[in-house]
Amino acid sequence: TWGTFGNTGAWVIAQEIARRSRCPWGMDFKDDWSAFVPKPFRIRLPRRFHDAAFVTALSEKYAQDAGTWFGRSAQIVYSGIPEVFLTPFADGPLDGEFRIVVTGSLYGEQTTKAFLEGIGKWLPDAGMPVSVTYFGGDAARFRDAAGNLEGSCRIEMPGFVPLETLFVEMCRANVNAYIRSPTGFH
Repeated sequence: TWGTFGNTGAWVIAQEIARRSRCPWGMDFKDDWSAFVPKPFRIRLPRRFHDAAFVTALSEKYAQDAGTWFGRSAQIVYSGIPEVFLTPFADGPLDGEFRIVVTGSLYGEQTTKAFLEGIGKWLPDAGMPVSVTYFGGDAARFRDAAGNLEGSCRIEMPGFVPLETLFVEMCRANVNAYIRSPTGFH
């Protein structure tokens, strides 16, 4: 079994299934242990999961963080990337409009607002129509932060779309942006 850390509940389930099935289990880090586990538990909780047969991590940063707390090396597995994202896409940006695509969670109001304010300051020099499209689940936060762009450019918030659609939209963009979380870019 293989449990993914977004919280330790997935590990407890994987550990119990492995115990009952008499098979090994592994810990996967999709998030940063130091950022998501409260300080008092960071040292004690790793003992709870000492019996994992292997450790994987989404990025080098998460692997290093896991090594700090668990004293074990992690194999990096860039999971969650669909095959379509690995396929070359012939079309580029569409003519006549400068397209900015923002994807993913918006981890902080300040960073999102600063990014969008930067776009607002650049708009008078753009020399062509501009669109800003947000794909993600924080539409209300994006709408609030994008208030300064109202009337200056086209703003769209389609939310979540199939990955194949997202891939095409990102390939047609002039700029793809991800608002970095304070715990690192994964």
